[in-house]
Amino acid sequence: MKPAELISKRESLINSIKTNWNRIELFNAGTKGVTRDFDVIALYEQIKKDSIELVKTKVAIQAINM
Repeated sequence: MKPAELISKRESLINSIKTNWNRIELFNAGTKGVTRDFDVIALYEQIKKDSIELVKTKVAIQAINM
């Protein structure tokens, strides 16, 4: 992969992780009686997968820069 592709992939993963954490946070801080339209466990699993992929992407960027 080219460095620009890795950087855009990194930014995409960061935004995805941040968005998913914000969804969980807003649900937990929400008012009583609010129903969620997502599965918290599945969303957390997606965050973990994206985090692992983010680390791999960051390592690849570091390797290119060396």
